[in-house]
Amino acid sequence: MNVASSNATPKPLSERQRAALVTLLGDEDPRVFAAIREHVLAQGPAAVDWLRPHLISRDPVLRKRARALVNELARRNADDRFLQFCLRCGENLDLEQGALLLAQTRDPDLNPEGYEALLESYAATLRERIKPRSHARTRLHLLNAFFQNDLTLLCSPEFALWPNANYLNRVLDTSVASPLAGGLLYLILGRRLGLPLTGIWLPDLFLCRFQSSTAEFFIDVSGDGALLSRATAVRMVRSRIPGSREADLKPATERQLLAALCAQLYAAHASEGEPEEAARLRRYQLALERPRGA
Repeated sequence: MNVASSNATPKPLSERQRAALVTLLGDEDPRVFAAIREHVLAQGPAAVDWLRPHLISRDPVLRKRARALVNELARRNADDRFLQFCLRCGENLDLEQGALLLAQTRDPDLNPEGYEALLESYAATLRERIKPRSHARTRLHLLNAFFQNDLTLLCSPEFALWPNANYLNRVLDTSVASPLAGGLLYLILGRRLGLPLTGIWLPDLFLCRFQSSTAEFFIDVSGDGALLSRATAVRMVRSRIPGSREADLKPATERQLLAALCAQLYAAHASEGEPEEAARLRRYQLALERPRGA
């Protein structure tokens, strides 16, 4: 999941310069800290190596400021990785990877491999339950049952503006999800099982389409997981979204789904009175919506 940073490598500081900055970090005057903060941040990820020993310093001021700088550097690094992912990947990007990279921008200490292992353990459980060559309807019913009984995922439009209900790691930790985040998790697990699923995102409504050479179903992921025929899905969408058409059941690309998640998180952070977080998500949204090469 490593994406190279686009930042130029700064000129490394000498040992004496680093020691001087560390000494100033312990100064109780906040104006001193403000003056040297950008000097430390300008060193980028390299600064973490010489700040880390001071995370357990006996000096509480130095310990607090070293931790703040390490956290900010980690978030900047995560921000850069995700932006590079947004700018470089095409329409059929790796949705799971993108969702975890996005989550790292909020929780830079997140261990992606740990969550990947968790998702694989869920998929392994489902593989044990799904018999080879079982009917598509049976496979989907088993996936739905796993969501409802094993994950006990609580998915509701009332959580749309909760940031924690939209970041994949927080959804997996709490089993609380917005319809969009819940739908993306369903899609990610279905992909690990090799199911031919695509996602359809409409306001407060997430459907997955299962389409093979012999069957087509629409799964109401944001509802009770009901399996719908195309005609039933069209009627349901029209009843819930006035003016909608059958063309609205066209699946979105993975890039469009990730952009929708960023847009929803932008609104969620804005509603929480977090303008800096909202601005960060807005940048991601615009990067994903911008045509490649533009």
